[in-house]
Amino acid sequence: MDVTGEIDPDVACLGEVRLGGALLMCNDPTTTTSCTGRQGWRRVDDDTIELCGNACTTLLSDPDATLTGQFPCAPITGRYWRTYDATERCAIPPNRAQWGELTWDADFPAGTAITFEIRTADTEAGLDAAVAARLMVDATGPTPPVDVGMLLRTAGIPDDRPFARVTAVLQGSVDRARSPVLTEMTLSNNCIPAE
Repeated sequence: MDVTGEIDPDVACLGEVRLGGALLMCNDPTTTTSCTGRQGWRRVDDDTIELCGNACTTLLSDPDATLTGQFPCAPITGRYWRTYDATERCAIPPNRAQWGELTWDADFPAGTAITFEIRTADTEAGLDAAVAARLMVDATGPTPPVDVGMLLRTAGIPDDRPFARVTAVLQGSVDRARSPVLTEMTLSNNCIPAE
């Protein structure tokens, strides 16, 4: 489905796609590269979405099906990042890094959020091209601390690489009137024997 304008990947899931009036679930466009095994919809590029699973089947098989989509203008965003080097604490090898808890202190006015992007790599230079695990946080939660090792493993990302980068993407309200305030974020790590 082509749409008018551009779908910003940072706020695509703030959009609303309905099939026959029923709201379809958004699959995070930054981590979803296909519809395999998924339901709902996903952003493909700036002006294309793809329906997944039953939604696609319904649209193709029902000649009376109606599909609507509405996407907000992108709110103002800002980025702050910090790189962590486990080799400052760990002798790698014979040890390996074990990324621990992400903690933060932030205020979230209505309609604002922070998405934490966590990347790991074997070298600091490799962080730029590394795939990120993402965690979206707003006034409703989740609350710190968050187990980054579990978050990475769930996303299929190795949790024992010696370098990590946490990027906080601060997302303002859609009306551009309010922004979150991040005053602190910290990622802990341990050294464990390599197996």
